[in-house]
This record gives sequence, structure tokens and C-alpha cells, in this order.
Amino acid sequence: RAGEATVGWPTALPITNGATFSIAQSGVAVPTEVTFRMLTQEPSDMQAVASALIANGCQGQLDILVESQPELSPGG
Repeated sequence: RAGEATVGWPTALPITNGATFSIAQSGVAVPTEVTFRMLTQEPSDMQAVASALIANGCQGQLDILVESQPELSPGG
């Protein structure tokens, strides 16, 4: 719904490892493509999160993590 930060996920579209979905919203010209990766265990700290992102080819998410966590940056 308009103004909400989250929406429910349709049960008819199960999220599985490697599943890719195109998500469109009104007012946005180009849909966003999202690929899900499942982790075998929850990362214990930020270094483990970074390692999981690297192992799964999640470069965009890794970049955001590094920008938001200065201690992960080279020389940080």
C-alpha cells in the first residue's frame, strides 16, 4: 500500500536460493530485479556478513555494507 515501507510477499511466489524477481512500483519507470541467496547459517558478525556477501556474488550489498561500516573498509 502507498506510504508503507514493507509489503507482504505473495505465498504463490516462494523464495528459493537463486530465485530472481522483477519488482515494479507505481511512479518508478524501471522495475528492480532482485535475486535471493539463502545462507546456511546466520553470520555471527559483520566480517561474516561480508564474507557471505562475497561468497554469493552480492557486490552491491557488500558495497553498501562497507560504506555503512567504516571498520570493514580497507585501512578502517
